Formats: sequence, structure tokens, C-alpha cells
Amino acid sequence: MTTLTESQRTRRRLRELLAVELAPREGRWAAVARIAITCVITVAIAMIFQIPQPAYMAYIVFLISKDEPTATLTSALGGLVAATLAVILSLGLALIDTAEPALRLPAMALATFAAMFTARTFALGPISFLAGFVIVLLQSLVDDVRSTEALTRLTLWMWVVALVPVALTLLVNLVFGESAAAVRSLIVRGVLKELETDLVRQDYRKALPRWRAKLAPLLATENAENAHRLGPITTPVIEALLHALVVLEAFPPDLPDLVRQELARMIHACLTAIKSGDHIEMNPTVRIAPYVDAGVEQSPAVVAFVSTLSRLYGAIGLPRK
Repeated sequence: MTTLTESQRTRRRLRELLAVELAPREGRWAAVARIAITCVITVAIAMIFQIPQPAYMAYIVFLISKDEPTATLTSALGGLVAATLAVILSLGLALIDTAEPALRLPAMALATFAAMFTARTFALGPISFLAGFVIVLLQSLVDDVRSTEALTRLTLWMWVVALVPVALTLLVNLVFGESAAAVRSLIVRGVLKELETDLVRQDYRKALPRWRAKLAPLLATENAENAHRLGPITTPVIEALLHALVVLEAFPPDLPDLVRQELARMIHACLTAIKSGDHIEMNPTVRIAPYVDAGVEQSPAVVAFVSTLSRLYGAIGLPRK
């Protein structure tokens, strides 16, 4: 009976995970269209010019594509450098382990471990994963070629296999990609919209880590050079929203419905201000106060949340210095 219950719980968690990951969101269809177009062009070029491994060329598009052109440019340049180093390292390994499977297999295992480990721990994980992917692929093809000359040619072709999808992905994203301001706005608006809905249903706790994981990387995308192009979603806005998500951890499970509805109204006002750029009148403290007893344990958390949302609302669209 316990095993059956655990199995049902596991399937339910899997369904919830898939529902969250596959849920439609603003900008997803545009990103899917860019990736699909890039894959089609990449495979077409590979077929026309008889470039080997066209399937892997299409896969590299998925590794390089990012939400906005600047991140894609960084990923593309890093991926090209990683592929170049991987080809050079593969040529060096070919001199040592071509006729020695006992050396080649440990080298492949080490490259796989390094690629998978860095993919989960480093900020440039997909780039290091691409390097390990190229090394393992070339090492696995040693037994399928007829001579060392063919192996050398195939190894050098792998640089072209990496270059074509990287260049096409960068070009498509620069022409059709979303700007940094649009990406930041989409992420913040998506979090606020989900927070508004889940707060009313009192089903927000399990989504807090996911929301913070979306917002935290945005703090590193603003600098003095591009600050004027990032629109109303400034660093103070993101910091205030992150702080609000932290305060939510202290909310009690039995928060009154009226309080949750008033808090959701504040969140909706912030969302409206981001969408339209117009600030509407918002004085939620007076309306929430009658429902919150100062002696109740949750009162400090509610007051802190209201204060943070007011700071968030005031920071939207402020002129930059």
C-alpha cells in the first residue's frame, strides 16, 4: 500500500512539473519559431554542402539559443571557442589513443563527466558541455573510419559542424530576437501574473524557488552601458520583487481570504503599471489594516510584504540618473 501511494505521489509530482514547464507563456512561441527556423536552415545547408553529422548541427542550435541577443552572442562566441579547443584536443588525443581502446574509453568517460558536471555547476555550462560533446563524439567515431587521414578530415569537419549552427543561431537571434528590456519585462510580468493567481488560491509556496531562480539572473544584466535600454524593469524593481518573494516564506497558511485578495490587488496594480506605464492610485495599507491584528503572528510578514510591494510599485518606470 505504501509503495502504491508513493508511486501515485511521484506521478502527481511529475505531472505538476510537466504542467509548469510546458505551460504557455509570453515569448515562448517566438523562441520556438526562431529555433525551428534556425534548425531548418542549418540542416538545409548541411544537406546542400554535404557536411557530415547534420543531426548534431541541429542539436547545437538548442545549446546556443538564449532568450535575448546579448546572451546568445556570449553563448555563440563561447561555443565557438569551446568547439575550437575541443577539435585541437581531439587531434592530440587521436595521436595517443587511436589504436588503444584502453586509453580511449577512459578519456571519453572523463570528458563526459567533466561536461555533465560543468553543465550543472558553471554559468557557462552549455558551452563546456558542447566541448565535451564534440570530444566524445569524435572519440566514438574512431572505429568507424577507414584510415587516420579520414579521421583527421572528420575531426576538422567538426569545427565546421559547430561553426555553421553557431553563426546561424546568432544571426537569427540578432535579427528576430527579443531585446533585453523585452525579456526582462516578460519574465517579471510572468512572475507577477502567476503570483497574483497563486496568492488568491493560497498555492504559492511551491513556486517561490522557481520564481526566484528566474529573477536572480536578471540582476546581472544591467550595467552602465545598457541601463537606458532596459525599460521600466530596473534593478530596484527586481530587487523589490525578490524581497517580496522572500517575505512570502514567512506567511502563515491560514491567511484570511480578504487579506490575500487585497495583496493580489496590489500585485495586479504593479502588473498594470508595467504593461501600460501608467500608475493608478494605490493605497492598500488602509484597506488591509482592518483585517490584520497587530498581535497576530502573521502581521509583521503582511506589513513587510505590503511595504515591499509599495516600494516595487514606486520603482516601476522611475527616471534613471
